[in-house]
Amino acid sequence: VPSVTRSNNFSNGEVAAVGAAVISPAALPANEVSPLLLLLQHAVAGGNVVRDSRGQVYTGFASYSDLANSQCKFVPMNSNRAINREVVLQRVKENVEAFERDGKYLEFGQINLLIVSHDPSHDFLVMDGQHRCQVMYELHRRYPDRQLAFQFRAKAVPSEQAAFDELKHFQRSYPTDSRSFFRTRAEERIATAVLTQLKVSHPGAFKNMVLADNHGRGTADPVRPFLNDNLLYWLLQDSGLLIGANGSMTTDLTVLAQLRHANNKLASLPLEVLGKGATERMRQTATRVDCWLGFFRDGGLQWQHVEEHLRADLARQTALPAQGLCLLCIDA
Repeated sequence: VPSVTRSNNFSNGEVAAVGAAVISPAALPANEVSPLLLLLQHAVAGGNVVRDSRGQVYTGFASYSDLANSQCKFVPMNSNRAINREVVLQRVKENVEAFERDGKYLEFGQINLLIVSHDPSHDFLVMDGQHRCQVMYELHRRYPDRQLAFQFRAKAVPSEQAAFDELKHFQRSYPTDSRSFFRTRAEERIATAVLTQLKVSHPGAFKNMVLADNHGRGTADPVRPFLNDNLLYWLLQDSGLLIGANGSMTTDLTVLAQLRHANNKLASLPLEVLGKGATERMRQTATRVDCWLGFFRDGGLQWQHVEEHLRADLARQTALPAQGLCLLCIDA
């Protein structure tokens, strides 16, 4: 993808387009020959890019329209995930529609780049954001006169091995999973409280999150009937139990009561109701950890499949004479 322009076209505090600075190579240490560092140092001197105290990390805003005719390139790192053309075209479509609607493109977020300081090439190594770089390239190719701004973070490293190590470090983080995204802060607070209490009451039911390098893959789920954080978050949203979280009627206690009711009901249902491929060994494991909620899976057993059983319990409870007995509180 083409990038840095030859014109030093920085705009005060708005869009900082990294230009091909006219700086003597003597401005860099002898082992730092990258022309990209010269450009960034020029931008720092002009007050348009910020550099950290150790002189390794640069951050600012760039105008892609100023990057199209230069020698520099955005190069996806070899160990990173492959470019998905369908993803690129979908994001291009969304941005074209946004521009037609609002007169501007969607936010691209921060592009994370690496620079090998001893490399004389003009290659920015893309550590995170290669799909967005391709989207910007395509948008500029179609509409070269439109304003196209993005934020960048560039870190200078001494070697390609150091760049690879940086990539590995960057990707070893808490896995991003859309199931952990909630519509409101109130929903997030209740979901977190429910998760915390279930882990205390059923510690054997939960498996640790997978903190491996994801390369774009979703977080792996444990086998049934075990749970992890994101499976429970999905269940809370699939069930609709968080609806009303912004009011006073839905709390972590009311949600926990309904989950316990479902847990008890699952323990009493025949094996074939627990989802395709459920086995007797899974039932034995659920009995041992005293938690059956891990049988719920997207594309398998879902909350709607047991709602009829739960409603029938509530109907029987309503019909019972008052004996101080609550079906929701009876342990299976």
